[in-house]
Amino acid sequence: RRVHGDTRLLLRAAPAMAADPAPADLLESYTRIGEGLKKRFLKNPNVLKTEAAYRELLVRAQQDGCRFYCAFIAEAIARCEGALGAGFSEAGTNAETAHMLMNLELEERSMGYEGYDAAATEATQLYNFAVSAYMGAKKYALAASLYLEVARAHLALEAPRKALLCLRAATACMLKTPTTSGCAPSTNLLATLEAQVPVLISLDEYEAANEALEQIVAACEAMRRAPNIEGLDRWDAAHASALLWQGLMHVRLGAFGALLGVCESLLILTDSSALDAALPDLLESLADAKRRGDGGHVRAIQTELAPRCSAAQRELLERVTEPLSSPDVGVALIVDLLEGDSDSRR
Repeated sequence: RRVHGDTRLLLRAAPAMAADPAPADLLESYTRIGEGLKKRFLKNPNVLKTEAAYRELLVRAQQDGCRFYCAFIAEAIARCEGALGAGFSEAGTNAETAHMLMNLELEERSMGYEGYDAAATEATQLYNFAVSAYMGAKKYALAASLYLEVARAHLALEAPRKALLCLRAATACMLKTPTTSGCAPSTNLLATLEAQVPVLISLDEYEAANEALEQIVAACEAMRRAPNIEGLDRWDAAHASALLWQGLMHVRLGAFGALLGVCESLLILTDSSALDAALPDLLESLADAKRRGDGGHVRAIQTELAPRCSAAQRELLERVTEPLSSPDVGVALIVDLLEGDSDSRR
């Protein structure tokens, strides 16, 4: 990568930067610093001095509130750090710059400016640079945290498939960390798996959602059997939530046989404060009302269940009687798989 300043971000963000005015000499100073590195007679340009100049310019831009200019100055600082062999510092600066750019993109979207995507595009590239550096240094926890940050941004930008890829990458990174590899799963890994479920269901990828839920349930059951586990209530709450997700999903798909296995598992958790004892009966009643086509009864049970669900679960609860978006062999296969899982548990 080049050390001298390049204008990719500046050109992409030009329309948005028009609303981010800066002193007339700011861009001139930025260009002059970069030009000093490109003079042909300088065989060994003083990169350290250039980095210091960029940092001084960054302070000026921050004081003037020119956030887009702050971003591309920070990117130039990262290039200098890379040229100086400070790869870890370069990764950190790229991550900070990406965070800054993604926040700017989200602010633009919230104000109705949806035509540029410059900040999000550049932020994604910088996140990728940072993740590659962390992965190369085997800093898997740092890489996972960046993937989670990007996933949250993609969800805010209404790009669930991109968010899902990041969540899966974060999960893979967490499985490589010393705290989770070969040991009991961490609560961070648990939270990452939980975050995948509503995204998968929103995309009607029920088989993948069920696989993630099975991983959560298996981890939670293992933690309940383990001696002297701290924070067991957190695992019990995750266990109950995963089973509720499965129950609602089975009702949605009409996999009523699989629902019986979920309700049996919920009954086992009745000794936990994390579980509402009425859930098994409510889920079975909901399934029975849907099977009979009793819309009034379905709506009544939905009203009772809603306060017991998270916001994302309530969205699925409202959809339990809607026609499936893909009423084909694929959905039938998923139902068969779910029914098979229920039979094997019994």
